[in-house]
Amino acid sequence: MTDEERKVVITFLEEVIQELKNGVGKDKELEKLVTQYMNKLGIPAHVNGYHYIRTAIMVAMKDEDMLNGLTKKLYPEVAKNFNSTAAKVERAIGSAIETMWFKGNVKAQFDIFGYSRVEEIKKPTNGKFLKVIVEYLKLI
Repeated sequence: MTDEERKVVITFLEEVIQELKNGVGKDKELEKLVTQYMNKLGIPAHVNGYHYIRTAIMVAMKDEDMLNGLTKKLYPEVAKNFNSTAAKVERAIGSAIETMWFKGNVKAQFDIFGYSRVEEIKKPTNGKFLKVIVEYLKLI
């Protein structure tokens, strides 16, 4: 290995170590976990709300206080990540939750929420959905 190749390898390893120190690895693991449970519930990945929900859950996992102010804190934060508006984020999340509730995995709904559409209970609100998912994932 030449000195130049060694420098490239060392630089790469230093960058990886820095990313790990900054928590990038943790973020990827969290993203995988959130994605896994969203897929388990049956939230379709092709709807806009899917990405908004995933981001909202990840933001709330890091700062649970965001769940106490959805319209003032969480939705605007998510909207910034997608160059969107808080109102669009709110509508898209609600739409994705509705799709999950009426077409998704009934067993997963019951396991996570304690009830499902089979009991003819209304779909959870955006706030309840996000709070339950965040609490559920924190217990894993």
